[in-house]
Amino acid sequence: MAKKSKAFSELLRLQKMSQGSQKLLKSFEKKLREKSLPFKEIVVSPSGEVKMSEVLEDFVEPYRESPETKESMRRLLTLGTIAWNLALSPESKRQGMIDRVFNKDLLNGDEKLKAEIQGLIEELIARKNRYFSENRRMIVDFELKELGNDYHISVASTLSPEFSESEFDFKVGDSVIVKQGVLDPDFGTDIGGWQGRIVTIERQSNLIGIVAIERQSNHIGIEWDSITLKNIPSSVIDQCEVENLDWTQMCLSSTDVELTQPRDTEEDVAAIIEQIESNIVGAI
Repeated sequence: MAKKSKAFSELLRLQKMSQGSQKLLKSFEKKLREKSLPFKEIVVSPSGEVKMSEVLEDFVEPYRESPETKESMRRLLTLGTIAWNLALSPESKRQGMIDRVFNKDLLNGDEKLKAEIQGLIEELIARKNRYFSENRRMIVDFELKELGNDYHISVASTLSPEFSESEFDFKVGDSVIVKQGVLDPDFGTDIGGWQGRIVTIERQSNLIGIVAIERQSNHIGIEWDSITLKNIPSSVIDQCEVENLDWTQMCLSSTDVELTQPRDTEEDVAAIIEQIESNIVGAI
């Protein structure tokens, strides 16, 4: 039998490592799905995004020890993750966040070690700002596994801002229309086409990974416009009164609505609400 060439042997080795990496990535994805995380969906390796596992590895590269152990690498990745996320936070809040990390009794009161770690975190923050300033993705979690003579890093992170969906563009005061097929969360009736103005926005976590974990949609409070209010069946308004529900507003997911042009004024809304309320009083 002919002897295998070095190139062929290297190809086999790379294929085995690739297969091993895929298994580890699937294992990491499974663990993320099993965790009680406030996320709706996991998308693996989103198209167009850089691999955050490679970014994190490059980020901590100058601080790797030689010889290196799995535990020393895990500690470095942990500090790197902390520093990376701190660099994305407002500078005025960073020290408080660092203090909370140290207040977990992880250092057993060792002030010298605390100072050394804080110094390293500050160096890493400076490195993030200098060399990785355009990357605004927050690191959610990572996993380190041995793979042959090397390590395999899996990372969960947020997506880049340009991957954000249009609901992040919503703001208080915008006019929106409910998409067709959307149901009233209280009564289960179709409210497609109802229109109003956003009065509140409850932002949800947008943590996404490379395992990219898609964020949950935002919750928005909508005050119905005068035309919608005029067309709400009196039976629905009566039922709202019985159940102590606000028929002038509704809380929906931002994925249930889309932007539209206003078709009345806030004064029109106030007038029709006053009219409907007087009719309710008159019927009592």
